[in-house]
Amino acid sequence: MNNVKSVVAITAIASAVVGTQSAVGATMVDNLDPDHSSGYTILGENFPVEGYQVWEAVSFTTGAGSSWQIDTLTMALSDLSGESSEGLNPDGITFEIHANNAGVPASGSISTLTKTTDIFLDANIDFTPSSALILSPGTTYWVVGRPSDPDALYPWYTTTTAADNGVSGWSIGNETHFSIDQGGSWEANPDIVQIKIGATAVPESASLCMLSLGAMAMLRRTRASSKN
Repeated sequence: MNNVKSVVAITAIASAVVGTQSAVGATMVDNLDPDHSSGYTILGENFPVEGYQVWEAVSFTTGAGSSWQIDTLTMALSDLSGESSEGLNPDGITFEIHANNAGVPASGSISTLTKTTDIFLDANIDFTPSSALILSPGTTYWVVGRPSDPDALYPWYTTTTAADNGVSGWSIGNETHFSIDQGGSWEANPDIVQIKIGATAVPESASLCMLSLGAMAMLRRTRASSKN
């Protein structure tokens, strides 16, 4: 009987561990600031008059150990596009996750982010990955904001301090990069745009395997004991 209880306990633990992959994670790192007085602007090709887009990007580094499932990203934004009282929502701006390539965003995204609410004046807006997004530990990635409408005009507010609050190993890059050729090349600006990242540690497959093997072994011993 005790062995049966142990098997049930191990199975429950394994189920709980697997379940954490879909749970909403805690904040891993953030530099959100109540000061929204200045920022860098994501622009469609109708602004400025030269007719090119302006993309903005900031890097972050994941913590060591487990892989990480990204649950939410929060950016301090405003919609000044001006086509209506509600701006260009929901289609004027797109945020993506990119890999790192020699200190700048790699070409091509690994995930697109979806807004959970419309963007208005001076708001912290939550985004979620459009599909499950698992990132490697101890690795640098980029959040890239780009216009998806020629009339887009979205300030991404900068923080007044270089400090970020994060779990050990997590960090936000110390500068913002911008591109005027749709991600073909990038230049750095000294101030840092505001962002918060929520994530959940993903258990290693080896750990799950050991839990399952342990449950199976105890079950076999229980059956053998019952026959005797």
